[in-house]
Amino acid sequence: MKIGLRIALIAGMAFIISTGCEKKQESTINKSTPSGQIPSASDAISGAITETMNGGGYTYFLINTGSKKIWGAVTQRELPIGLDVSFGQSMKMTNFHSETLDRTFETIYFVENLLPGKGPKTMSTEMAMDQMKQAKQHTQAPTFEDIDFSDLSVPEDGMKVVDIFDKKNDFENKMVRLRGKVVKFVAGVMGKNWIHIQDGSGTTGTNDITVTCDETVTVGDLVSVEGTLTLNKDFGFGYKYDVIIENALVIKE
Repeated sequence: MKIGLRIALIAGMAFIISTGCEKKQESTINKSTPSGQIPSASDAISGAITETMNGGGYTYFLINTGSKKIWGAVTQRELPIGLDVSFGQSMKMTNFHSETLDRTFETIYFVENLLPGKGPKTMSTEMAMDQMKQAKQHTQAPTFEDIDFSDLSVPEDGMKVVDIFDKKNDFENKMVRLRGKVVKFVAGVMGKNWIHIQDGSGTTGTNDITVTCDETVTVGDLVSVEGTLTLNKDFGFGYKYDVIIENALVIKE
């Protein structure tokens, strides 16, 4: 695909999708002011949860440390009121506006993961393990052995999923193309839509690739993908990828 045509397609699709797609949810996370990080558990903030709300793929929670109340946000999960939690590694944002909640937080911490707090109603071991499991739900690659990939063919100048993994060092920061089926879709997290693509090639670890885009798709869709291959990407908040295709143009077939 010529560069000029691809740019035009992206611009046109972005305009159409921006009116209704969940990509707008929390898109301002990249526009707010990061004002420092908490580097380790030794500097952890701890307190009891007094309020929660969900929006844009996150659970927002207010904790009472005993001396002040602090807002935090973590990938969406169940957080009981009164639960004592703590968090260390996080990103402090100032004047963060949640478009989903239509609310501006003077200060909020975007948390990679929650840990048991120091109060009387702290997490059980089972609850702590469940928190870790929920934090990983967006990055885990689903397996669907009953998906029929027989109708797939490699696009012109394209690659199979397994080939992208095998040749990743040769294509780092370069455009790659593939065709596959959507096996997982998560909308509106960190201003992006997240897709897991498989084409029947590869084995565990090389058979599923994550794609970020603006388009909305559903599980089972056959799609063509063109985007930039990025290695060792750490978005924070538990989103870590050895291989990922970013800012892709995704077209349903």
